[in-house]
Amino acid sequence: MSDIGVRTVVYCGQHRSHADEFELWPGVTVRPVLPFNMDGGDPYQAPIYHLARIIDILRRGADESDAVYVHDSNLRFEFIASGKPLVRGVFDLFYPHTLAGVIQSGDARLVANSDYVGNCIKEALRRFRTLGDNALRVVNTGFQEPRFRPGNVNQMRDRLRLPEDALPILYPHRPDPTKGIFESLAVVQLLRKRLHADQFRSVRLLVSVWEDFEPGQGIEGLGEPYPTVFRQAAELGIADKLHLHSWVPRHDMSNYYALGAATLSIGTFPEAFGHVHVESMLSGTPAITSRVAAYRTTVPEELARKVDPTDVEAAADQLVEVLGRRERTGAPLQDHLRDKFGFERMLDGYSHAFFDHAEAREGPFTGVSVPVAAGTRLRIPPWAAALDSGYYNDYSGYAMDKRLEECLPFILASTTVETLKERTSVSESDILRWLRNGHLLSLNS
Repeated sequence: MSDIGVRTVVYCGQHRSHADEFELWPGVTVRPVLPFNMDGGDPYQAPIYHLARIIDILRRGADESDAVYVHDSNLRFEFIASGKPLVRGVFDLFYPHTLAGVIQSGDARLVANSDYVGNCIKEALRRFRTLGDNALRVVNTGFQEPRFRPGNVNQMRDRLRLPEDALPILYPHRPDPTKGIFESLAVVQLLRKRLHADQFRSVRLLVSVWEDFEPGQGIEGLGEPYPTVFRQAAELGIADKLHLHSWVPRHDMSNYYALGAATLSIGTFPEAFGHVHVESMLSGTPAITSRVAAYRTTVPEELARKVDPTDVEAAADQLVEVLGRRERTGAPLQDHLRDKFGFERMLDGYSHAFFDHAEAREGPFTGVSVPVAAGTRLRIPPWAAALDSGYYNDYSGYAMDKRLEECLPFILASTTVETLKERTSVSESDILRWLRNGHLLSLNS
C-alpha cells in the first residue's frame, strides 16, 4: 500500500518488548497499544476498562483515517469505524473470532482469501440475509514468485545436517494430527514395500520443531506433540526416518522446498487457502494434497496430485510415482499458479476492496427458514464433496451414511425433496438430518 502512496497505521496488542509506536516501512506505522489479553486464550478476556480503552483508541484512529481494515475479521467492536468504510479480511472459517466477525459483518465489506471461503460465506449467510453486490470480494492469496526460485540447496542440506544420500520428504506444517503428521508417518511406513530397499533406506521425513532445537538433538526435553509423534514412528518401525530440524525462516523456504523430493499436505484441517502446497510447487517440488476444503479447489485436478482425506495408500502410490520419475512441477502448473496467485494481482484486489467507494450496505434479513417442502431443491454445499472414498464434510469428516450415498447421483443432478423421496427409500427425517448436519443445502423456490 505504501508503494501507491497510502499511509497505513497498524493497531495491535500491547507488547512489552516494543515502544508505543515504530515505523515498520516507509508509510507504515505500527502502534502496539491495545490492552488485549496477550497471555493466551481469548484476547477479549480482559478487564472492562481495558476493553473501553481499546474502543477509545480505535475510534480516534478511525476518525483520522479514510478507511478501516480488520485483519482476519477478529474485532468485535465494528462500531469504532464511525461511519468510515469498514473492510474485514476473512482468512479462515474455523476459529471463533473469525466466525463471529463474519456473521456480524453488518455493513462491512468482507474480503475472502480464496474462492472456497467466498463460496462458503455466501451459502452460510444466505440462510438469514442477502449479500449486496459490494458486500463480498474474493482476493486470492498472492505470492511473490521470484522469492520461490531456489538458490543454494546444498547449503540448506548442510544446515539441516541431512545426510548426502538422504531422500527428503517434506512435512512443512505444525506436527498436529489435523495437519496430517500421522498420515505422513503412515505413508513413509508404506514406502517400505513399495520402494527398492536401497532407496527406502535413504528416505527421511523432515519435520520442523517450533522450540529451540539443534540439528541432531534428540527429542529429550521437547514438549508435546513431538514425543507422541516419535512414539508413533517407533511403533511403525520408521523412527530412523524421522528427521527433526529447527524452524526454517520464511526467506529460506524456497531452498527448503527445492531440497525436497515431494511435499505432503495430507491432513484434514479445513484450510481456507493453504500456502504450503502452492509455495512448494512454485519452488519446483510436487505437492501431494488431500481433497479437503480449499485444497480441493485451489489447483485443478489435472494439474496437481490429490488424494481423498485419510487415504494413505493412495498418497503412498502418488509419492512412489513422484520419486520414480524424479518429478518436478511442470510449466502448465507453474503458469497457472503465477496467473491466478500472482502478488500484484492480490495487491490490486485489496486496493479495490479498500478504496472502491461503492457502499457495502447490509442486505435485508431474509424470512425465517421454513421446513422443507415438496419443491425444495437440494444441493451439495461448498464445504462438502462427493469423493470416491465417500461423502466428505470438511468439518465433520466422512458422513458414513449409506442412504445419503444412495441419493448422491440424484442430488448431483439437481433434485427436489419430492423427487428424491419418489426415487429412493429416504424419508423426510433423513433429509432434515442431513440439512442439520451441514451435509446438504436447501433452496426453496
